[in-house]
Formats: sequence, structure tokens, C-alpha cells
Amino acid sequence: MLTLRDVHIHQGQFDLAIDHWQSLPGELHALLGCNGAGKSTLLRCLGGELSHHGSICLHGRELSLWPSSQRARHLGVLPQSSRLDFAFSAAEVVALGATPLRLSWRHLPSAIRTMMELTDCANLAEQAFPSLSGGEKQRVQLARVLLQLSQAEQAPFLLLDEPTSAQDLHQQHHLLSLVRDLCIRRAYGVVAILHDLNHALRYAHTCSVLHQGQLSCQGQPDNILTPDTVAQHWRYHACSLAYGDGLRVLV
Repeated sequence: MLTLRDVHIHQGQFDLAIDHWQSLPGELHALLGCNGAGKSTLLRCLGGELSHHGSICLHGRELSLWPSSQRARHLGVLPQSSRLDFAFSAAEVVALGATPLRLSWRHLPSAIRTMMELTDCANLAEQAFPSLSGGEKQRVQLARVLLQLSQAEQAPFLLLDEPTSAQDLHQQHHLLSLVRDLCIRRAYGVVAILHDLNHALRYAHTCSVLHQGQLSCQGQPDNILTPDTVAQHWRYHACSLAYGDGLRVLV
């Protein structure tokens, strides 16, 4: 379990204040809200990047008390974009997820191949990373983080900052299906900033809506993302339409 209690962060003129928030293993948790609501600040706080007042716990232990190598096996962060100018191949970038952790070099090539196949970038293995498109880089970096978390002894948590931002339509759904499947089949906890509310409705198990640096509401997306909530937080008057298999879309 990943939890926050009485967390307060002050950055310039922006304050984030969360009394209580949690994400559970086996769930894809969507962080939602309009621009400037505090989603990225909260995600960076969960990743241990920001100084804060209050408590952040991973599996009942303060995040700051985890040894760095052990924390790296249990908490992985995929930023929206990452800069890497060295002429590494895509496979070499993925291999960085095994260093300096515990995966043996004997098993590393197979593990790299598996993660790149999962993220649909195995065909890019020998290409120079700087030459890839934004979406391809994003998928290679996801493979790297998944390799890192594959060594966890307890349920790992994966933090995603707008993971579909550089992906085409097919890859958006492939990526979200993949991380949801990791939750269901391997008990991963995934926390993802999403801007497409229909992605949250389709893939997320739970969601949190942030507003002006505070947690406005939290629960199952189908209960939270009503036309009234959308109008209140996004100033957009949506219609809710039902279609097959009990799914719902906002238009």
C-alpha cells in the first residue's frame, strides 16, 4: 500500500495539502484534475522527489527509511519525458533498469527482451535511443522501469506521469491495457496522471480528482466522473453515454 497522511508541500505560490490518500496493490489509480490542480506535484511527492511535511509510507514503512536499492525495486517512476543524449541503443537504455539491482547478467538479455516485448518496442532494440520518436522513447523507458520493478519482493508501485501523452491511439490503449493487466495479474499498484477521462473510466479501478492543490474526491471512476463533477472541475458540460458491457463514455 502507498499512503499519504497530512502531507503539505509549498512550491512558490502553489500549496499541495492532502489529509489522507492511498493506492492499493492490484489497482490502477488515476490522478485527475485540470491543469495546475497539483497532479504532478503529488506524483513527484509519491516518488520521493520533493521535500514535504507529513507522512508518505510504502507498505507501512516511511518512504525515506527504505534503503535506496530496495526502494528502487519497489517504486518506479516514468516521467512524461526524459532526456538522454548518449548514443545508447534502446536495449542498453532498458538494461539500465537492472543496475545496480540484483538481476544477474546471465538472465539480463532475456529479461530485457521480455520487457521490450511487453511494451511493444522490441523491434527498436538496436536503434539509437536519441533517434527514436517521443512515443518510442516513452515505451523504451517504460520497459526500463518495468525491468527495475520485476525484482521486487513485495507488490511494486509504478508511477506514471501522463503515460499516453506521446502515444498514438493504438499505443495509448495498448499501454493502459498493459498496466491494468500488471495490476490484475501481478498485483502491481499503478498511479497514473491521465487527462483523458474516458481512459480513466475504461481502465482505472480507482481515481482521485485534485482541485487547487487539494483532494476533491476519490473513488471508483464510474461513481466519480459524472457530468456534474466534470462541469465543476473542468468547466465542461459533458454528456454521459452508455455502451456495450456496461461501459460509459463522456462526450
